[in-house]
Amino acid sequence: MLYVIAANYNWDNGFSIPKAIIANNNCDMSTGLMMFYLSDGIRFLEDRESVEQSGLDEWNKFITEVYSMLETDSFKRSNISYYPELTKVQLFKLKKSNPNIPDFFLEGIDGNDIEIPII
Repeated sequence: MLYVIAANYNWDNGFSIPKAIIANNNCDMSTGLMMFYLSDGIRFLEDRESVEQSGLDEWNKFITEVYSMLETDSFKRSNISYYPELTKVQLFKLKKSNPNIPDFFLEGIDGNDIEIPII
């Protein structure tokens, strides 16, 4: 299951596996959103310009691609839930700075909770 692989991925190992996961036709919205946040999507939402100017080209390309795929509903729908762990302060700031962001980026995706075994 891609969701479990993504949840257990060690990001110190680069982007080849995350790229393969998001390119997989079975990758769903919840997995995509989880990968967005696990790859520091909060930083992207808070200040896109700093991401673009970070000098981390591979990360910038990945996070931008995942955001775009989520925003354009490119991932399939499933019954798996994912809720980003955002504080009330983060939610307030993100809503204020991104008034047009789709709700699921901040509120998550409803569905069934999946127990994530450590692999």
